Amino acid sequence: MGDVDDIYANAICQLPLTTRREYCQRLIKRIKFELKTASCRQKKQQLKQMIKSATLEISKLEPKAKI
Repeated sequence: MGDVDDIYANAICQLPLTTRREYCQRLIKRIKFELKTASCRQKKQQLKQMIKSATLEISKLEPKAKI
């Protein structure tokens, strides 16, 4: 996730697991909203990549959060 989101790489990744998961969930919601209005194909691809990265990060955090 840190490779596509500087805020996550520099600050969020140091916070508790729950906070990191919530950040990713909110990020996905914001990006999906932005995708509806984006007209540039390249921008849409970047947004879709961010959704994939955030989804992957959530999946990595889930098992750890249950321990």
